[in-house]
Amino acid sequence: MALADRAPAPRRKARQRLAGWGEARPLPGLAASAARPIRGWLLLSLIAVYSLTGLFGHGPWRGDDILGVALTRVALDGVLGWDSLSLLPHLAGDIHAREGPLGAWLAALLLLPIEVAAQLVGGARLAPERFDDLVRLIHALWLTLGLYALWRATIRLAHRREARPVDPLGIGPDAHAYGRTLGDCAVLLALACLGTVTRWHEAGPAALSFLLQAGLIWALACAPERPRPSGRFIGALLAALLLTDGIETALACGLGLVVVTRVVHVIALVRGPLWREIGWTFCLGIGLWIAATLWIDGAARTGIWWSAQFQFHLQAPWRAINDWAWTWWPLWPIVAVLIVQAKRHGLLQLAHIQMLLILLGVIVLVGWTGIGSSVPGQLIPVAPLAILGAFGLLSIPRSLTNLLDWFAVVVFTTIGALIWLYWSAMVFEFPQELAQRLRYFAPGLQSPQPGPIEVLFGTAVSGLWLSLVVWRVRRTGLHLWRPVALSAGGLGLAWILMMALWLPALDVNRGFHPLSDQLNRALEQALPGHSAPTLARWPGAPNACVSVPAGDTPARLLLLATTSARLGRPGEPCPLRFQTSPAADQRLEIWSGTRPTDRQGRERYVLLVSEIPRKDDR
Repeated sequence: MALADRAPAPRRKARQRLAGWGEARPLPGLAASAARPIRGWLLLSLIAVYSLTGLFGHGPWRGDDILGVALTRVALDGVLGWDSLSLLPHLAGDIHAREGPLGAWLAALLLLPIEVAAQLVGGARLAPERFDDLVRLIHALWLTLGLYALWRATIRLAHRREARPVDPLGIGPDAHAYGRTLGDCAVLLALACLGTVTRWHEAGPAALSFLLQAGLIWALACAPERPRPSGRFIGALLAALLLTDGIETALACGLGLVVVTRVVHVIALVRGPLWREIGWTFCLGIGLWIAATLWIDGAARTGIWWSAQFQFHLQAPWRAINDWAWTWWPLWPIVAVLIVQAKRHGLLQLAHIQMLLILLGVIVLVGWTGIGSSVPGQLIPVAPLAILGAFGLLSIPRSLTNLLDWFAVVVFTTIGALIWLYWSAMVFEFPQELAQRLRYFAPGLQSPQPGPIEVLFGTAVSGLWLSLVVWRVRRTGLHLWRPVALSAGGLGLAWILMMALWLPALDVNRGFHPLSDQLNRALEQALPGHSAPTLARWPGAPNACVSVPAGDTPARLLLLATTSARLGRPGEPCPLRFQTSPAADQRLEIWSGTRPTDRQGRERYVLLVSEIPRKDDR
C-alpha cells in the first residue's frame, strides 16, 4: 500500500485537494507567450503617479508622518547650529528610541543645500508647509529606488538556471524577457500590497527600510558569483537597517542570512568569504557610529537608545495573523500557492525559493517576538513577499486568478463609488446621510470643495480604471502580470481618488489643520518683535524661544513639524512655554486648542508665558 493511502482520511483529502492546484512548472509554450514585459514608460508612469500622489498640499499627519518631519527638522537644525548636534533620534533633547536616526539624517543632509539657499535668497528658513512636502518627497525617492532594487533582484534570481521553466524543446522565453517579466510582476505586486499604501506616503522609515531590504536581496542574489563585493554591500545594508528600524529588522535579516548560508547550497559554497566581508563591514559601520554617538551625545544618552532596542513585548500570534490577512493582500495567497506547489513537486530545494522563504520566515518569527519597538501588525516584508509572488504567478491556478480579479473589481469599484459619493456630499450636501457622517469625520471643515483640476484628475483616473477592467475582461492573451494588474490598478485608483477629492477632509481628520494655523497665529502675536505688549520688552528678546516640558512628545511634535518657532534647549530660559496639560495659572495662558476630532479634549495644547509680566514691563 502506498504511503499516501495509509495516511489518515482528513490528511489524504487535504493532499488530494492541494494536488489539484496548478501545474508543477509552467509549460514552455505558456511561459513563452506569458513572458511579455510591461512597456517601460507605462511601468515608470505608474510608479511616478503612485509615489507622488498624496505628498503635497497638506500638513503632517498623525503617526510616523509628523514624527519623521519633526526628527528631520531637529537633525537639520543640529547641522546648521540652531540646535544641539546629536547622532541619536531625538526631539530637541528627548531621545526617541522607537526607530533609528538614519532616515532623518539622510533627509536633513539632502535638504541642507535647499535650506541654505532659502536663507541666502529669501532671508528666512523654509516654511513648515514646504519643509514637510520636501521631506515626504525624499521618502518617495527611497520608494522609487526600492522598487528598482526589487526589480533588479527579481531579474537576477530569475536568470539563475534552476529558476527557469523546464524547456526540453527550447521554445521557451529567452532569459532577458523572462527576467524582465518577473521583475515587472514583482513591482506590480509590491504596488498592490494593501498595507503599504499609506506608510509609503509618510515621512516614516517604511520606504527607506523597503529600499534596504530589497537591496539586501539583490546583493544576496549576486553573492554566488561575487561573494566579496556582495558581502561588503550586505554588511553596509545591515548596519543601515539597524540605524533605520532599530534592532528588529537588522536582527531578523542577520539571522536569516545565517540560515541561508548554511541551507542554500550555492550560498554555502561562498560562506567563508561572504561572512568575512559582512562581519567587518557591519562592525566597522556600527562601531564608527557608536564611537561618534559616545563622543557627541555621551554614554548616558547613547545607553538610553540601546537599552530600548533589547526590550521584548510578546505579541498574540492570532492577532498578528488577523492583521496580516489584509495588510499582505494579495501577496500571501499567491505565496501560499507557491509553497504548496513547491512542496508537492519537490521544488523547495531550489536556491531562489529557499533563500526567500528563509528570509520571510525569520522576519516573521522575529516580528512575533516583539523585540525592540516592533509591532507585528505593522510588519510587512514586502521585498521577499513580492519576489516570491512573482515566481508564484508561473503556476497560479485559475481559481485564485479569478478570486484576485473579482476581489479587485468589487472592492476597488465600490471604494471608488463611495469616494465620489462622499465628494458629492462634501460639495452638494447630497446624500444627506453621508454629509452628516462627513461632518463627524471632519468637523469644522472649511472650503472643502476640491478645485476643478482635482475633479478632472479624479474623473480621468476613474475612466482609466473602467478601461482597465474592460481590458482585463476582454483580453485573452497570456501575461504573467495579468492576475495582479487589477489589484495594482485598483489600489492606485483608490489612493489617487482619495488624495484628489478627500484631501481637505483627510487633512482635518488625520492631520492638525486648523489647529496648526491657530497655533502659528498665536505665536506670531506672542513672540518678540510682534504686537503683543506683554512680550515686547521681555528679557532676551533677540533669542526668544519656546520651551516644552520634558517627555511631552505630542507638544514637541506639533511645535517642530508645523511651526517655525525655535524649541529651547534644556535649561534655557524661554519667554513662552508650550504643553499639552492645562495651565496651573490661567493668567499665564495665551492660547489653547485641540484637534477638531478630539471631541473629549483629551489632548489639549496650551501656549503660555513663562511668568506673569511685571506691571512696569507692560
